[in-house]
Amino acid sequence: MGGKRLRIDTNFQLKKCAKKRVVGNYDRISQLPDDILIDILSFLSINEAARTSVLSSRWINLWKHTPSLNFDALSALTNKIQESSDWRKLLKTERRNYLRWVNSVLRSHKSTTLKEFIIRFDLNNSYKSSITQWLDFAFARQVQTLELDLGTYSNCLFSGEFLYDRRSVGAPKSMVVGFKSLKSLTLRYIDMTGGDIECIFLHNCPLLEQL
Repeated sequence: MGGKRLRIDTNFQLKKCAKKRVVGNYDRISQLPDDILIDILSFLSINEAARTSVLSSRWINLWKHTPSLNFDALSALTNKIQESSDWRKLLKTERRNYLRWVNSVLRSHKSTTLKEFIIRFDLNNSYKSSITQWLDFAFARQVQTLELDLGTYSNCLFSGEFLYDRRSVGAPKSMVVGFKSLKSLTLRYIDMTGGDIECIFLHNCPLLEQL
């Protein structure tokens, strides 16, 4: 008496494996809420976050809502200058490139608040107007952490005057735009007296924890 042969449906097995592969390749990350994805992007550099826009239509605008804007290009500038035979000419070109980069990102940015805003590059007084506009952008979004590191090679000291309220002619120095949200402030290559610091920051930044 012979035993019954077990017939295997090979088509069924192939369909089952194919189904498993589809499930395994399912894009679970893109299904997360916007807030979580934006928080994830905030840990990337600006350029890295922007590159995620090519992943799918789901990602096109997410990077524009990141609450952290870190424009630190000082280390990259230092490396280029060390390899350049004419560092002064290179510095002028890189300053223009940096200006275009920052302005391009700010034009695209859509977040209504900022946790962090960092400008770290060698700039001189000819860029004072642009820096003022960048600060207005950050203060209008109630920035919490602000860093301005504006020099290395030019040895240029910025006057602290551009931190005062430009919209109030004759206003006292205590009239500063948007400082009330600040928790951390770092200033390098900006000339300010002890009286300025006390009048502006200590009196107008109730949340300030680090200066």
